[in-house]
Amino acid sequence: MSRKAIVVVAVAYLLLSGCQKASRPTWWKFQNNLMNWGQAQSDGTTGKVRFRRTYGGPASLGCPVLVSDAAHQAFNDSRIILGSGSGGLTRLVPLQGNSVGQYGIPGTVITSPAAPFQGEGIEAVYGSTVDGHVFSVSPDLGTQHWNIQLPAGEVLVTAPTVWNSLVFVAGGKFLFALSDTDGSIKWTYIMPGGAEVFYRSALPISLEADPCIYVAQTDGNIAKLKAAENKTVVWETKIPGIGISDHLMIDLNLFVYVPGNDGVLYVLDPADGHISWTFSTGTPGFVTGAALSTRNIVYFADRGGTLWAVDSQTHNEVWHYQLPAPPTTPPIVTPNEVIYIGVGRGFQDAAVVATNGRELVWPPVGDMRATVDFLAVGEDGSLYAVAGKELIAIK
Repeated sequence: MSRKAIVVVAVAYLLLSGCQKASRPTWWKFQNNLMNWGQAQSDGTTGKVRFRRTYGGPASLGCPVLVSDAAHQAFNDSRIILGSGSGGLTRLVPLQGNSVGQYGIPGTVITSPAAPFQGEGIEAVYGSTVDGHVFSVSPDLGTQHWNIQLPAGEVLVTAPTVWNSLVFVAGGKFLFALSDTDGSIKWTYIMPGGAEVFYRSALPISLEADPCIYVAQTDGNIAKLKAAENKTVVWETKIPGIGISDHLMIDLNLFVYVPGNDGVLYVLDPADGHISWTFSTGTPGFVTGAALSTRNIVYFADRGGTLWAVDSQTHNEVWHYQLPAPPTTPPIVTPNEVIYIGVGRGFQDAAVVATNGRELVWPPVGDMRATVDFLAVGEDGSLYAVAGKELIAIK
């Protein structure tokens, strides 16, 4: 995996009790103000490709996000929104792939947009560009609310994370809290380490009971700050001698899971950030970001292509499984404990696989034009993979 990322997204997940019709989720990454544990909302994917769409532009696509309409109507009334690999966002019909809207902007959008769920509908979609712009547009992409340039200037910025009236992004060595109304900067936090953020990363936020933003650097520095109008640093810590290789995850007890580039998953205490426990894969190199199941099993993969299931309570291995190739995405877990993950050493063997830890659930979906960069799961169990400039819908 080529990511050097500090943090990759993690903002929302489905209630552990399951999807409730009265509270229609928007996407596995953005469900109200809950933290993303990499959980799919339902099962049902059979490995059949519904469509492939290739886009132009100088860069790969971002991670897709699904927004729901205010009336909670049928699934097909929802829309996929993703960075189009060139200037702006595109809006698509799920499982069909036809475009129903565009937003053009000079900068290149290749990070995940943020589509927060607010009451009965989405009021805005937020995005960022590789040259340091952050913007807010209407869900139909037809109206720009605001577009600002971060003062760091000409920097690669993370995808945004939204909490109530604040939009959080990081660029250079800075974390910014912006007003969701006009993009004005509420406060700025300077990262403690020497490394910069990486544009394909984003920021995780913890549960409503403890609304905090977590930001990390590739050199092992991690900070926890209150997601509030006023800047409040809860703690700063550094895991010595490692680089952070993928996104952070926070579990139900607010412990922070940090993937290292030394084959170890580090778990930090939520109170002060000290290392609570670790799990070593025994394989040098990166490990992916983690996903958490309803049974409190943590799933992640190492550079050698081994997928691990670890009990978050006992810290012991539950099982491990050899994937067909090294991972290129973090895993996603369904309610029935099927794990989706992108794999590949290059586009020749790039694929999306599904496994239950004993065998493949369906044959790998391959024939990619690049390695698989992102996975996201819709509320009906449909799976969307981004491989370079191609979006693939699997159902």
